[in-house]
Amino acid sequence: DKSIQIIEGQRSIVTLEATDKESDPLEFTLIDSADKSHFTVDDQGQLAFKNIPDYESPIDANTDNSYQITVRISDGQLSSDVNLTVQVINALEGRVVDGPLAEAELFIDCNGNGVRNVNEPLTTTDEDGYYMVAFPENCDYRVLVSLGGRDIATGKETDMVLMAKLPDNYNMLKNIVVTPLSTVLAYSKQEDQK
Repeated sequence: DKSIQIIEGQRSIVTLEATDKESDPLEFTLIDSADKSHFTVDDQGQLAFKNIPDYESPIDANTDNSYQITVRISDGQLSSDVNLTVQVINALEGRVVDGPLAEAELFIDCNGNGVRNVNEPLTTTDEDGYYMVAFPENCDYRVLVSLGGRDIATGKETDMVLMAKLPDNYNMLKNIVVTPLSTVLAYSKQEDQK
């Protein structure tokens, strides 16, 4: 049995890999399992959700965001089955608004240096300025930082930096909006801490 974790809002999950001793082409298929109807797998082993998963509205058999599937890998004569658990994890969600901003790089600044470090969650806003990013782990500072993007009202690129301080109960909130006002508030709180 294998377990895979993905953040909500992602359709693509993983590319399954297998080899055949005789180098015969392999076929990937989903076989009867509790949550088979929610997934697709193609000839290259690309496993994906049919519909984008939403943590707040699970549709797996147990409605616990833990999807159980079985993939059969076959060379036409012999086959092997792999049981997979795909765990959908909750995301921090919201929107970057100063237009809104599409294609903005957004990260959670955990150490307050204003630069994205390797361990800090990162995402890009969609065409309407919405984002989903993994909840931060071992993150004491917790400020959302949005860099650049394209103003969807004007179509112009920007190098604007926007911020929003995450409240202590951030994991209970549905949406956190990053705006020029949230930037002023985040900056003023940052100055107060000096």
